[in-house]
Amino acid sequence: MDIHRQITNTHRTRSNNLTYGRHTIQSLILPMLFSSFAALCFHIPFCWILVFKSKFGSSTAALASASS
Repeated sequence: MDIHRQITNTHRTRSNNLTYGRHTIQSLILPMLFSSFAALCFHIPFCWILVFKSKFGSSTAALASASS
């Protein structure tokens, strides 16, 4: 019986942490969305300039993808 109580108590503790964690994660969604969008808005023109406007052509594609 003691093992069953320990497992049940562990499960309850984990579910409480997940509930708290879920609210914490939900509060981070919008900042993560905005920062990802800002990085995307920078990355696409930067890669396009490196690949198509540089005189090195496609050899800068690896540099462009590594720079992000």
